[in-house]
Amino acid sequence: MGKLGWNQFSVNAGLEQLLLSTIQSSWYCRSPKSACPNLGVAEAEMEKDINRTLKIMIRSIRKEDKMEETYLDITGVRKRGGLLVGLPEDPPPSSLLPESVLQYYVQQYQKSGFRGPLNWYRNMERNWSWNASSHGRKITVPALMVTAGKDRVLSPGLSKHMEDWIPHLTRGHIEECGHYTQMERPATLNKILIEWLEGVHKNASLQTTAKL
Repeated sequence: MGKLGWNQFSVNAGLEQLLLSTIQSSWYCRSPKSACPNLGVAEAEMEKDINRTLKIMIRSIRKEDKMEETYLDITGVRKRGGLLVGLPEDPPPSSLLPESVLQYYVQQYQKSGFRGPLNWYRNMERNWSWNASSHGRKITVPALMVTAGKDRVLSPGLSKHMEDWIPHLTRGHIEECGHYTQMERPATLNKILIEWLEGVHKNASLQTTAKL
């Protein structure tokens, strides 16, 4: 980025180099339309069986949530021909999704589809350009970053140097937890949130900063 200049850096090319192990899932989400009218490649696969999609994607790191001899792999998506290829057609229940909750999600995604969430990936280049307009600015309000030791999507290492840009950053960490912190470890996460909120509330200087 330094050689090219912030505004000249291509997020698509850059991310493919910097995050090669995970970026293929983003390319999958951003692929051209499939044979199905008005559906992208990702929508076509994920909406084919929403119940299956959710049970595969929303799982904890607990032993009972592991699918036998396989797991959701966000690398090599294009080579495999899809994100869910090779995974069970009838996945075991997820401890994070009681049946009533699962069916609620299924009903909602049957109405809305996955296009809205997937469009975040399709807008990546524009988001990068918009963020570049604020290059050099720091976030001065109090902020909290909670990392999870077993998060395969956002590993703790990816948050390195956040303090350089967020002076009033507080950190929380849950080691034995995967990506879905609020679902896997709700009590621990709530404790971190409450302690942080109470700390900000008691610190008059932080309250003033938060109002600016």
